[in-house]
Amino acid sequence: MNYRKIAARVWCQAKRLYRSYLTQTPIKPATPEQLRKCKQLLKQRSQKQLVKPVIPKAEKSLVSVVIGSYNQKILLEKAIQRVRCDRSHVPYEIIVVDGGSTDGSIEWLIQQKDIITLVQHNRGECQGKQSIQGHPWEYSIDLGFKLAQGKSLSMISHECLSLPTAVKVEVDKLEVAESAISQAQKSSVSIVIGSYNRRSLLEKAINSVRSNHIRVPYEIIVVDGGSTDGSLEWLIQQKDIITIVQHNRGQFQGKPIKRRSWGYFMNLGFKSAQGKYILMISDDCLLLPNAVNLGLDKFEEMEKAGRKIGGVAFYFRNWPQEKEYYVQNSLGGNLAINHGMYLKKALEDVDWIEEEQYVFYKADSDVCLKMWLYGYEIVDCPGAYVEHYYDPNEAVRHTNNAVLEHDQKVYLKRWERIYYHLNWSELRGKITIKYEDPNRTAEKSFLKSNI
Repeated sequence: MNYRKIAARVWCQAKRLYRSYLTQTPIKPATPEQLRKCKQLLKQRSQKQLVKPVIPKAEKSLVSVVIGSYNQKILLEKAIQRVRCDRSHVPYEIIVVDGGSTDGSIEWLIQQKDIITLVQHNRGECQGKQSIQGHPWEYSIDLGFKLAQGKSLSMISHECLSLPTAVKVEVDKLEVAESAISQAQKSSVSIVIGSYNRRSLLEKAINSVRSNHIRVPYEIIVVDGGSTDGSLEWLIQQKDIITIVQHNRGQFQGKPIKRRSWGYFMNLGFKSAQGKYILMISDDCLLLPNAVNLGLDKFEEMEKAGRKIGGVAFYFRNWPQEKEYYVQNSLGGNLAINHGMYLKKALEDVDWIEEEQYVFYKADSDVCLKMWLYGYEIVDCPGAYVEHYYDPNEAVRHTNNAVLEHDQKVYLKRWERIYYHLNWSELRGKITIKYEDPNRTAEKSFLKSNI
């Protein structure tokens, strides 16, 4: 008997089996044990640095100080100065929730780069049509609590000149009573938009929301990174918009401001959202008519059919370069959301968007993969269309973008052996739809003025 030949045949067969395993199509983890292992693996990867960072990370706050204010600028300035003095020895953040002050408080606040400012107008009229329904004090303060990053939280009012260190509670235990929220009309949909220095495009995006004929109560939340092009000055005058300002560039009081990730900014908006559903679009996007209502219809249709839906992807295109609208399948052939609607509970269940690993790109696809892993589906919504203005200069930046390259590496490393392997079949791709917008929304809006 030739043992060498037998051994060689066995080795060749083993290699063929291994190669077959590596080139198989990735499948969703099917058993509870597979799910447990995949979730554990993802959690481990979230706790370590997968790729060398391209920008310094901001230090995470240990204490969050929340201040509610309205038309008390002098007292507010003094209270904040006292906080800065009392808390300078530990990482902290200051969150001010302003009810729409008219005494210069907001204008002063948006210049303070160490403060997260949330403006929720609570008085007057909006767009000359309707009176703003007042929210109770508890509701406004709870918005601040939801933004808090620190393990400990202190709450003071604008007239306090000393920080009450005894007022410390766990953030996740702070809830507002339903009776308090019900005093104002509760939003069913929250539209969250992130923005920085793109006022012209931002105004167009918001106008497309306002004119979308949304049939349910909704709110608009804009998270701004500290714009200097007049965006903030315009936003704080819009009484139907909740504006969150978190400066992300430059210096303040002689110290550089460390950059925050896209995921961190979007989570500020997502966590403060009141709606059951959260619609996410970029500040350079336009919603085509009736898109939001169609997204709601799709959610209701799927939920009535007993399906566990985490998100609805809207079809989009990069205008003017692309002619067809599409949604995209990500790793493992799983549908992702570039622009569309999430179930807020699904975001909570998967622990929101990853803030530490990514800088700007891929975090939206990442949160969709987490939903798939946790048993949620993401479905497309034919008829719900988004126009995305694609600056030609943006394509040039992408060809030499260290941040994009970094985030792509992180994305593949996080999902390796779960929904991705170098030798697995490639299932990423587009699902396209041909559609002619009879209203020519993009042409009329984007070509109306210089962008």
